[in-house]
Amino acid sequence: MRSYLYKFRHIILLCLLMLTTLFMLSKAFNEKGFWWTDESRHAMDGVFIKDAISNNAFSNMYHYAKQYYAQYPALGFTWYPPFFAAVESVFFSLGGISEKIARVSIVFFALLAAIVIYYLANKISGWAIGFSTGLLTVTTPVFIHWGRY
Repeated sequence: MRSYLYKFRHIILLCLLMLTTLFMLSKAFNEKGFWWTDESRHAMDGVFIKDAISNNAFSNMYHYAKQYYAQYPALGFTWYPPFFAAVESVFFSLGGISEKIARVSIVFFALLAAIVIYYLANKISGWAIGFSTGLLTVTTPVFIHWGRY
């Protein structure tokens, strides 16, 4: 029994860490409306990329972006790089455009951060430090606050 748990300890610890992250961020799914001013801009950036892909607007992207911005001036590409919006557009394509799906993309990145922190700390100091570092990270108030918005 001990060797079985020892063999799968990384999977068990990652599952515990991800469940803790989901529990800590579960309030995000009950929120109504966008609270922080940047939330709507991030969401609209994702919608813009989704629409650009579905409209096949890459032949004249500058003209498409100008017309899109005239209709929806909430775009935030002038301030934010497009990587997050590109990933969020995948979530919008799979689940539809809604606040809940936008929050799911945030929780996805929070889960990804927890996994990366675990693996980095595990590689440096071992599994116990990796798990406790990940656990301490996902339970900090700043992580929880910004993981919900």
